[in-house]
Formats: sequence, structure tokens, C-alpha cells
Amino acid sequence: MGYDQESHTVVLDLEGTDSRERGEFAGAYERKSALFALALSEVLMVNIWTQDIGRLNASNLLLLKNILELHVQLFIAAQKSSEKIPFKTKLMFILRDHVSSPLSKLTEVLTNDVKKLWDSIEKPVEMKNSVLEEYFDLEFYSLPHKNLRPEEFMKAASEMQAKFRSGAFLDGDVYNRKVEADELALYGKSIWNTIVSNKELDLPSQREMVSVVRCDQASDEVGQTLAAELSALEQELKPIQALDERSSDLMQKAKTMFREKTTRQIQSVVLRKEASLAESLSQVLTKLMRDQIETVSKAELTKVREKLDALGEVETPWTAFERQTVEALRIASSEFDRWCKVPEGIPQMSEGLRTKRADLLKDLDHEIEITRQEVVEKCQDAILQTFQQIVQKKVVPVIDMGLNAECWSAALEEMKHANATADDQCTMMLGSDGVGLHEDELEHIEVKVREACLSWLFANLRKLIGGYEGVLRRMKQRFNQLFRFDESGNPRVWAPRDDITTIFDAAQKGASDMGDMLATISLGEYGSQDVVDNNSLRELKQQLDSDAAVAFVDARHAQEMARMKTKVPMWAVVLVGVLGFDEAKMVLKRPALIFLFLAAFVLIYFAYLIRVHEMIWEPLRDWAAPYLQILKGRLEEWIENNENSSNTIYSSTTAKASEPTNSVLSGASVVESSAVDERSSEKESVSSSKKEH
Repeated sequence: MGYDQESHTVVLDLEGTDSRERGEFAGAYERKSALFALALSEVLMVNIWTQDIGRLNASNLLLLKNILELHVQLFIAAQKSSEKIPFKTKLMFILRDHVSSPLSKLTEVLTNDVKKLWDSIEKPVEMKNSVLEEYFDLEFYSLPHKNLRPEEFMKAASEMQAKFRSGAFLDGDVYNRKVEADELALYGKSIWNTIVSNKELDLPSQREMVSVVRCDQASDEVGQTLAAELSALEQELKPIQALDERSSDLMQKAKTMFREKTTRQIQSVVLRKEASLAESLSQVLTKLMRDQIETVSKAELTKVREKLDALGEVETPWTAFERQTVEALRIASSEFDRWCKVPEGIPQMSEGLRTKRADLLKDLDHEIEITRQEVVEKCQDAILQTFQQIVQKKVVPVIDMGLNAECWSAALEEMKHANATADDQCTMMLGSDGVGLHEDELEHIEVKVREACLSWLFANLRKLIGGYEGVLRRMKQRFNQLFRFDESGNPRVWAPRDDITTIFDAAQKGASDMGDMLATISLGEYGSQDVVDNNSLRELKQQLDSDAAVAFVDARHAQEMARMKTKVPMWAVVLVGVLGFDEAKMVLKRPALIFLFLAAFVLIYFAYLIRVHEMIWEPLRDWAAPYLQILKGRLEEWIENNENSSNTIYSSTTAKASEPTNSVLSGASVVESSAVDERSSEKESVSSSKKEH
């Protein structure tokens, strides 16, 4: 191999085709070396002895035939390449030891021979009608005999050298194989390895392989150059300022450096390798951007959570809740967009960035929704509390103090006011000026709050009424209020003329109506609930009837007493006073005794008028005086004996305490018997005196 620095021309000197070193393998080697030369060379120089022109083997016509066939193969492969490499070769025949034959005659003979060879070789269909000149340029140059005419030989050689240096033999890019000097060794080695391994030679593939190697080398060099900058960027504190701009600068710098190093390579390979380099670099930058996104997302999510926690701790968290959360969401989105932008020249990051931004917004919406639900629950509690206060202040007193047929109507009016207040509060707290619920959500919450209020109301009304016992107690109170008390609220005193039955029926009906009213809480459009069922209500009415019957009997008895006290005559009072109630009753039941009593009364009254009692009283007093005197003495004696007996009992022992008592009793019995005898004797004397009188 020779190299001319002035013309930048490389000359390859191949082994002769007729060398003895190859032996029986000369033919195979000849084809391989010819293919190698044809693949690399833009100008193929064929040395022919002038005297061998017209001969088959001596003039290398068989070698030319191989060259033509191989050229067809290489040309077809080149045309299939995306590079569309122009593959035309100049065949320069060097006629050695030219003496006297005209050069034109020799040129004509060789040209005809080469054309015949071209026509004789196998060609593809698309090249059937092609001519030699489309693929080869023939040029002939003669050199005198070196030994016989050395000066002329050197002169002709110098002239040929000058033509090569001037580029006269190379017509622009027609023959250019587009192989750079620094790639020639790699390119030639690859071609020779392919030829030796008996593989089909594809020159575009060989050139592409060289370009791949060179592009890989350039890519590694660029990566090493940017490694320090990437490392510094990775070590920087997150979030990184202007990461998108710095990433774009790195990507642009890498592409610029790569293109500068691969300007002479196949463009398709360069673009492919540049894309590979950009992909590798974008993976590193994407990781940085992913870390940036993660850091910013966590920071913004934390800020929003702190904001929501602060909102939840205030006394009225629903105040401007929607406006504050929208503002917090806007700030978080703006911060994310400020720190996380798609770098120019790295469009593949855009999809991932959009996804991460959507994930952040989704997480923020989730946090806001959780807090919103908590605030909604607080709103519901506040609305229910306000409703309860209104009910306790307005509705409960109406029911508790005025239980009558109109109490539910009055309670219903107060309920409408309480419910309207709850609806207004719900709209104010949960509407656009508050939590910011949509109309359907707001309507759903209003229904839910209304149901909670009604549920609490019915539960408290049932508690206020008191269930079975409460209904019974209130029915009794109602009965007593109507039956035992008058319209002024004073206890009723039953007069003889009072219509107890009518009052009783009215009281019983009022108590029954009270039971019917309390058995079912009826609030019109807001619904109704049973406090006691029908069976229990019947039992309550039966029990009320039993208690009312007792009250009715007592009232009847009191009225009878009042009637008796009003109509009893004086004589009946005297009669009862004299005879006693039972005896008077017996007398009243027997009319004969009444007439006998009246007759006796008339006689006594007549005797009183004629002063019969004075006539009887004087003798009776005189007669009873001795007896009274004796009775008085006996009593004094008996009292004295009792006192002595008591003293004896207290002074004596317990064992003998009975003896004085017995003596006294015996003495008393003696005295009593003697007194009886005396009274009997006195009676006899009195009776005798009466007879005498």
C-alpha cells in the first residue's frame, strides 16, 4: 500500500494473479483479491503485456470477466441501499513494454474484448439491456520498455503520476466510494473478512458498519464529556432551579458534539445513533425530572394538607371553603408548572410530565374531597344543632304545655319555620359561597339533613311523650283535668245538681282523644310515626276506663253525701242523734215504729206542757238520794282500796304480788254483794212507798 500526501491518494498493490505461491488455490484467491480490489478502488489498474493482447489467459481476460461479474453484484447491492451509492469504476489498462503497435489499434482490440465479456456474463433482468459504459469507464495508457527505453519509461510514469495527482483520472464523485481515510483500515478489514468467509459482499452494509462503529465511538466520547455536568446536576439540591433549561442545554450540547464528530458518516446511521444518544441522555435527564416532580409534588401536597388542616380547625370551616381550596389548588398547580417543565428537545418527557401532573391534581382533589366531607359533616351537625335549638325553644313547649287536638298543627307551623331555617343554613354553608357543592350534591345533603332533623324530632317527641306509660299518664292527667277540676282549674266540688254523667263522658272522651292524638305523632307533610300501636292503645283505653270508673263512683258518693247534707230535716238529725244511725235507719225502714215514736213524742210533749216531769222529778230525786250517797261511799272506798293495793304491789315481791289483789277482789266482791243487797232492799222500800202514795 502506498500513500501520496499531495493528492491524498492511496495505492493498493495486489498479489499477482499468476503467482506460484497459491498453487491450486490460485483461482479462488484470484476471485477474492479481485473482489477486494473492486470493492475498495475507484480506479482499477490492470497490467497487460503488449505482446499478450489478443490472448485469453495471458491478457487476463478471465480475470476481467470475474471483475465484471463481481461489479454487477456490488452495483445491485449499492442500488438497494438507502444511500444510493454511485458505483462506477474506471478500468485503466496499463500496456507494458509498448514498442511499435499503434495504441489506438490496441485500445480497439481490448475494448471489443471487454464488451464481449460483458455481454457474455449473467446479469439480472433489470440489467439485460445495459451496456458496459454505464458501469465502467475504460482508459488505456502505455509504458515503454523499462530496460530498453528507461528514460521514456520514467517520463511516461511521471506523466501518469502527474495525472493522478491532478485528479485527471478521477472525474469528481462519479467513482467516489465515500470511505474516509481514517475509516479505510476498518472498512477494508471488514470487506476482506466478509470475502474470506465466503459471504455475500454488501458494500453499503460494510460502510454502514463502519459508520456504526464511528458513531458509537463519538457517542461514548460525548457521554464522557458530559458525565461531569450530569453528575453535578444529580448532586444538586432538589428541586433544581431551571432544570428544563439546563436539560435542554445539555441535550443540545450533546447533539452538537456528536454531529461534529460524525459529519463524514452515513446520514441514516448518524441520525439513528444520534437518536440513541439522545435517548440515553434523556433517560438520565428524565430520572432527574422524575425526582424533581416527586419532590415538588410532595411539597405541594404537604402545603395543601396543612392549608386544609388549618381550615378544618376554625370554628366555621365552611366559610369561603370553596374559594380557599380553589386558590390552594391553583397555587399548587402553578408551582408544579414552574418547577417541572418539558425541556426543549426532549419531547418524550411531555407525556410522563402530563401524567404526573394529573396524578398530583388527583391527589390534591382527593385530599380536598376528604376535608370537604369532614366540613360537610360539621355543617350537618351545626344545622342539626340549630334545628334542635329551635325545636326545644318553639316546638317542644307547644307540645308539652298545650297537649290538645290543635297541638300538632301548632307544632307543624313551628316545624316549618325550623325546617326553613335549616334549609337556609344548608344553602349558605354548602352552596357556592361555602363548601361549594354542586346542585345535585347540595340537594342530596339537604334531603339527608332534613331526614336527620326529622329523625331527631320524632325520637325526641317519642321521648317527650314517654311511650306507653307516658301516654297513659297524660290520658289520666287529661281525664282528671276535665273531670276533677273545673274550668278555672279549681278542684271540683260535686253539687247535688251537677250532671256527673255528662261531665264524666266528656272527660272520658277528652282522655280518649288525647290517647288517639299521642298514639301517633302526625306532622303533616313531614310524616308521622306511631308511639304506641293499636293494640296498646286499646289496652290504654281499657285501663283508663277502669280508673275512670273508680273516679265516677267516688264522684257519685260525694254527690250523694252533698245531697244528704242538704236535704236532711232537723228531726232526722235529732232522731239519728238520739237513736243512733243504725237504729234510726231501722225506724225509718218500719213505718209502724215511726207512728209509735210520734205518739210517744206527742205524749211526752203533752206531759211537758202540763208539767208532769216536775211532779215525777221531785219524788224521784228524793228516792235516789240515799242510793246515790251509798254509791258515792262505795266508790270512795273502792278507790282507796285500789291505791292501797297498788302500794302493796310495789313494796312486795313478785311472787306474792297476787295475794293482796285477791283479797281486794274478794273484799270488793263482798262489798259489791252487800251493796246489791242494800239496793234491793231500798228498791223494795221505794216501791212500797210508791204504792202508798
